Amino acid sequence: MLRSADEALAARIAAEAAAAGLEPPSLKEWASRSGVSVERARELMAYLVRQGRIVRAPGDLFFDRAAIDALRERVVGYLQQHGAIGTAAYKSLIGTSRRTAVPLMELFDEERTTLRRGEQRALRRGG
Repeated sequence: MLRSADEALAARIAAEAAAAGLEPPSLKEWASRSGVSVERARELMAYLVRQGRIVRAPGDLFFDRAAIDALRERVVGYLQQHGAIGTAAYKSLIGTSRRTAVPLMELFDEERTTLRRGEQRALRRGG
C-alpha cells in the first residue's frame, strides 16, 4: 500500500506509460519527470508491475500493460503468417527504435511467447 501522494504519483506514471506506448522514457527519465530519486522511481515501477498496470522489460524499460498485450497479438499474428521475424522486420512491424525493439523481443522470449533462433524469433510451440 502506498501513501496517497505516492499513489497519485504512481497513477500519473501509469497514465504517462499509457501515453508513451512502446517508446517509454528510461528509468532515469521517469525519476526526473516525477521529481524523485531513481531508487524511488524503481519502487513505484515495481508497485505498478505488481498491480499489473505496467510491464518491466529487460534493460529497465517499463511499458503500459495494454500496449504490451496489443503488441503480443500483432507479433503472434505475424509469426503465425510468416514463421519467423528478424530485428529489422520487427522494428518495422512495431514502429519503434532498436532501443525498445530489442528489449521487447527479449520480453516475449522470457514470457515464452517467442523463441530466439540466431537473429530470428519464431513462435514458441507448446511452451
